[in-house]
Amino acid sequence: MTTGGIFGEMALIDNQPRMASATALTGTTCVIITDAVFDNKLKEADPFIAGLLRIFVRNIRSVTQHRHMNEPAVSMSDAA
Repeated sequence: MTTGGIFGEMALIDNQPRMASATALTGTTCVIITDAVFDNKLKEADPFIAGLLRIFVRNIRSVTQHRHMNEPAVSMSDAA
């Protein structure tokens, strides 16, 4: 992730668990956006844009879930 990176944003949009985690390797400043702050911003947004965000998140989660379901299982001999 680079300066100004964002993580956990999809969870704010659809109230589902985050799909990834982040670990800082150097000194980092994080800004926490609460559900309430995000919801207020989303209410102020054009309804069309808010709807697109929800569609994009649903599609990303669907593609990611489909990809994980179709990954071949790794056997212990493959991991060695």
